[in-house]
Amino acid sequence: MSDLEAARVVADAVLYDGGRRSSDAAGRPLGLLVPPGLTTAEEPSAAQTECLLDGEKGALHVRPRFLHVRTRTAEGAAPYDEAAERELDLVWPLADLLAGEQRHDERIPGGRENADGVIRAWEPLDVRIRASAERLPGPYGVVRLRLRLENVSGWTGEERSEALRRSLVSAHALLGRTGGVFLSLADPPEWARPYADGCANLRAWPVLVADDLVLSSPIILPDRPRVAAERSGAPPMTLTDRPGEDAPVSPETDRITIAGHEVGRGSKVRLTPGGRADAQDMFVAGRTATVEAVLFDVDGSRHLAVTVDDDPGTDLRRAQGRYWYFGPEDVEPL
Repeated sequence: MSDLEAARVVADAVLYDGGRRSSDAAGRPLGLLVPPGLTTAEEPSAAQTECLLDGEKGALHVRPRFLHVRTRTAEGAAPYDEAAERELDLVWPLADLLAGEQRHDERIPGGRENADGVIRAWEPLDVRIRASAERLPGPYGVVRLRLRLENVSGWTGEERSEALRRSLVSAHALLGRTGGVFLSLADPPEWARPYADGCANLRAWPVLVADDLVLSSPIILPDRPRVAAERSGAPPMTLTDRPGEDAPVSPETDRITIAGHEVGRGSKVRLTPGGRADAQDMFVAGRTATVEAVLFDVDGSRHLAVTVDDDPGTDLRRAQGRYWYFGPEDVEPL
């Protein structure tokens, strides 16, 4: 697997799975950038990454990525929200970034499409990307790079559900460099530590994926992360033995009891995410799903791996082992 492919696998994990149960100290979902006109919550509309370069040669390739909420309706079915991937591609010579801040504004128009009676509609988004570079004092030729990803959509209102339809969900960015390398902020060379300590990262953290690739992530990850293909999307720390018991777990045959009903692989449930629900759970709340496996983690907690019924990507998710994960309290047996 190439470094770029590895970076994309990690980025996909952030996009779909990494932030679903994560929040900051104030309980806000990570990677969520709301429109600045949301008047009822102090949630961020921008994220900033600063990282270090070993010189000023070459160019910077920036690929911001996020999910865009859209509403799906069909005759005879309740409407619900799903997500569409959005991705931008920008390239700036480092000489331009050193000369002054570069800005790119992107308008994603609202729209509506009808495919075989299934109507999908989405609200417009206005995205701004700012990038700049600064030579740092000293003999090492270090450059500090700053990237800001901003939601500048003009909507104003009080309804958070409406704001989420105009939000960047699970926002992150891939940064590639030609003509040089990035320096790690997590484990910089000793001479570069003062420079690393001076970087200001707000709701995004630069993760070194390869010498010339950085992931600006809403989740703090170690450098050079990898996601095993067979584990992509799986909850962390799944065991081979059920805690406190001698019998091995069998995710495909294990069953648990929820509200008096036995639930296991093949069972139908309605998704009712509760107090831990975040911006991505809204995509599937109220929808029916099929249980694919019952899982136990290190403290004995139970999880259901499910696929959402009527999701056109279900076959691909099942083949890749990438599921939605919910606790027993977040589902209603059907």
